[in-house]
Amino acid sequence: MTQRRILFATDVPFWLRSSGAEQRIFALHQFLKREGHLCSAFYLGELGIVDRECVKLYEMEVFENSSDRPPAKLFNRIRWYADATIHQARNWLNRDQDQIQNLDGPGSLTLDDFSWPWAAIRFREVVVSNQPDAIIFEYIKTSYLLDAIDSQQRKQIHCLIDTHDVLYQRAEQFFANGFPHWLKIDRAEESLVLQKFDAVMAIQEHEAKTFREMVSGKTQTITVGHAVDCGDDQFLEVSADAESPKKIAVGYIGSKNFSNWQAIRDFLNYAWPAVLAKNHETCELVVAGAICDWFDADDQGRIYVGPSSRQEKGDGRGSDVAATTNPVRNLRLLGRIDRVESFYDEIDVVINPV
Repeated sequence: MTQRRILFATDVPFWLRSSGAEQRIFALHQFLKREGHLCSAFYLGELGIVDRECVKLYEMEVFENSSDRPPAKLFNRIRWYADATIHQARNWLNRDQDQIQNLDGPGSLTLDDFSWPWAAIRFREVVVSNQPDAIIFEYIKTSYLLDAIDSQQRKQIHCLIDTHDVLYQRAEQFFANGFPHWLKIDRAEESLVLQKFDAVMAIQEHEAKTFREMVSGKTQTITVGHAVDCGDDQFLEVSADAESPKKIAVGYIGSKNFSNWQAIRDFLNYAWPAVLAKNHETCELVVAGAICDWFDADDQGRIYVGPSSRQEKGDGRGSDVAATTNPVRNLRLLGRIDRVESFYDEIDVVINPV
């Protein structure tokens, strides 16, 4: 096998492994390293103390872009989007599902908002010094960096885009249900950007089919999947005659993405009570990941659906109103975990209520 120099272009600190996207990029990076390739990363940001510790732990080569001149529109709109998401969450938690409320704000980000000239200059320097055989661009929002590569370099470097989502479809779904989405993009715009690359990486075959239609044969499309190492553990086979466990642990793991929170909240409101009505002594819901930040707990350890279990004071700190809110029964929060395997060791059934 020929050894290749592969450069990741990303604004995601995937070495932290704190979200699904980070885990996916990390797994892909580690897989390529195990295959014998020389992998490095161009990071659109500055490495903090924790970042440096993780990079050292995983023996990574990361080129940081430490410019203190971020695009003003991007900075302002990201702050607005964070505020808008919190505002929308509060509205959602205090209304009926069919009462959609629209947000007032400057609108979602566009691809132009991510264009960062100072980062492009730094990226060009890294490409010249690193001389990669291939560059994997993480998400379509980093695609503007492609223009930093001159025509001669472009002939020698295979450029791939790791999509993660069909973003125009995801945006349509969010907007149709009254939610803010971080990127405003339509099919035509996404298609034009994808056609600039040598290859498009999809994570599922049905998405790959959509991408093939979008690029009209001008760009290679491949399904990569998720490079998860399942280890050497043997799967447990349970016969029909086996004794049932005394308690069934149902698991959900996710980041604090608002769509994840809306999904598990709906499960708690509409599905979990029906389960407990029949099996309240034998079922437990175990939730892991940053999604746990959306929940509240009182001094007695009872867990409540947040953030509606807190009322805002004038000082913005919030006051506990648990006495007027019913706690969620049979719910256990694990919080952020270091190894995803430890979560699966805790549960019998996993749910994905998207």
